[in-house]
Parts: sequence; C-alpha cells; structure tokens
Amino acid sequence: MQARGFRGVESGLTVRPLHEVTCPCTYGIFEKRTGPAAMEFDAQTESGLQAYVEGCMGEDARIRSAIRQSLFPGERMIVWGVGTHTLRLLATGGFDPARIALFVDTNPKYQRQQLRGVPIVAPDELKTRPEPILISSRSSQQAIHDQIRIVLGLQNPLILLYGPLGSTGRVEAGRALDTTPASGTSLEEHEHKLSADV
Repeated sequence: MQARGFRGVESGLTVRPLHEVTCPCTYGIFEKRTGPAAMEFDAQTESGLQAYVEGCMGEDARIRSAIRQSLFPGERMIVWGVGTHTLRLLATGGFDPARIALFVDTNPKYQRQQLRGVPIVAPDELKTRPEPILISSRSSQQAIHDQIRIVLGLQNPLILLYGPLGSTGRVEAGRALDTTPASGTSLEEHEHKLSADV
C-alpha cells in the first residue's frame, strides 16, 4: 500500500460469523497520501504465511485421518456436497473416488451429472441407501445434518469433519450434533482471545 501512496491508519485481526462458524479475518484502513512513500521491509508476512501453510497442512492431515478412520475396510460412503470443499479434497487426495458410492447435492444443476465417474443425486434419492454420509461442508455442516436427520429422517451413520473436540469422525444415528465451538465461548470471547494472542 505504501508503494501506491497509502498510509496505514489501522490494521488488525478479528473473527466474524460466516454461516454456522466464525472465521478469522484481517482488516486494514488506509489513507491516500500525495505520493508514494519509500518501501519499508516487512518482517512479518513471510513467517505469517509459513505459519498459515503449516496450519493448513495440519488441518488437511486431520481431515484425511478423520475420513480414513471413519470407514470400515472396504466400506464406501456417500459424500454430501459437490462444491469447492469436495473439489479440493478430490484434487488433493483427501477423497478416494473408489470409496465414494454417490455424491449428493441439493442444487438441481448438479443432479443427474457425474463427478469423477460417480453419480450426483438429489437428497430424496437416499431413502434406501445404507452407506455412511460424509458432510463435505464446514460452513453448512449443521444445516446439512438437520436436513439429513430431521427433514429426510435418515438414520445413516454420518461422518463429520468439523465440530467441538471429540465430535468429528463417524457419528451413529441418535447422537445430536452441536457445532458450537469446543470451549462454548461466544463470538465476542473469540475476538478477545484472538486479540490477546496477537
């Protein structure tokens, strides 16, 4: 921003709600000056990016482990959702297409298509399917869970990738899902913790 003639007024970290989860965010307020300023060396970005990449690698390893441990040998699953979350897992080896019996999506434009040779069906086509259902969404996991259990009345085991500690992995029918943060803290408490960590 300095190279383009902007002066930093304020910047920081916060968390904001996104659907059912809170997401960390950065923000900055800049003021346009008359001309570009001399560049100042940034000593924080490289280490911050490295920490972010390492965190992402750890999260990918956790997700792969949760999927692997949730399936019995030779068992196939149904994957609910064909959006960017699923596409990323397919592209990075998080999903083995041979272990996927069906994809499910509520969006009619994806239904009656295929993804990696696996059919994409509507939710109402699951009534007779016994396979576990993996919910491939972070931000809509609770809503999809409720659609599966309450609206459709399905009793398939569910594979959850996100939630409070101990609630990820395979969940048999009858166990309720609560995606509140593990500590049970509010958004404001998360914001306070994030700012205290900086």
